[in-house]
Amino acid sequence: MADKYEGIRILGPADIRFHYNDLGQLRATLADGTELDEVLVYRTRPISDPDRYISIRVGATATEQREIGLIRTLAALLPDQRRLLKEALDRRYFIHLISEIHSLTEEFGYLYWDCETDKGRRQFPTARWDQSKCVHAGNGCHIITDVDGNRYQIADIEKLDAESRARFRRYIYW
Repeated sequence: MADKYEGIRILGPADIRFHYNDLGQLRATLADGTELDEVLVYRTRPISDPDRYISIRVGATATEQREIGLIRTLAALLPDQRRLLKEALDRRYFIHLISEIHSLTEEFGYLYWDCETDKGRRQFPTARWDQSKCVHAGNGCHIITDVDGNRYQIADIEKLDAESRARFRRYIYW
């Protein structure tokens, strides 16, 4: 049976089962037999604790979404269920990990990045003076969002080579 804490429903492995429909969309069945379509999964702590407190929601749009409950930890799920949720989370939180900054230049109010990532070399622009596009996430970690909404992460700025750090700090000083 699911625990409830001040309006938050904690879901355990016996409370919900996940599966894909014929179109490859995530669905779920609650313990009482209720079928849920358009299941969405969100990390409540995507940087600091990505595999704990996973929010399970339904709804086609942001205004229609409602939370079904939270899964305390992915580790508590059966392996097949954990795999399904990890796949859904990986799609939602797709991110490039930056290991080197080859160049970083400013032109017409945009920063143009040329970086080495875990997915190969990438070039992308970001808005120059918009702090929301380069967020310091603590412990030297920075999350960068380009003009198309793609996300890039520098796990620890201090672990980049000296030239990469200098290029970064020339424009981004927060």
